[in-house]
Amino acid sequence: MYIDRNELQWKPFTGYFYRATDDDPESLLDMEDERTLILEVECDITEAGHTGKSVFIDASFAIYFDIECEPDEIPIKRGDIFESDMYGLEVNGKVVGIFPSQLHGCVVYINDKDV
Repeated sequence: MYIDRNELQWKPFTGYFYRATDDDPESLLDMEDERTLILEVECDITEAGHTGKSVFIDASFAIYFDIECEPDEIPIKRGDIFESDMYGLEVNGKVVGIFPSQLHGCVVYINDKDV
């Protein structure tokens, strides 16, 4: 088998971080969650782990990207939502960890629960 390492891309995917906001409904039946785009990034996505329970798949992914801000100014928070497309696989989930580095890189871990 021959693998051309020059064909590899550093950050082949585009990811979107959203925050769910509530428009303060009068009753629970009128509640609609709106999503606000927080950050759009070029990123690399890798699987960090998975488990299978019944018909559900509980997977976690690591998202690697560059960010040009100070570590205390990162706009992403735990509980935000991440969405992307990885080779035709829809990757979406809740942010559970954010780890910036001094080299202006960041890794974010998400939990993805799909059927």
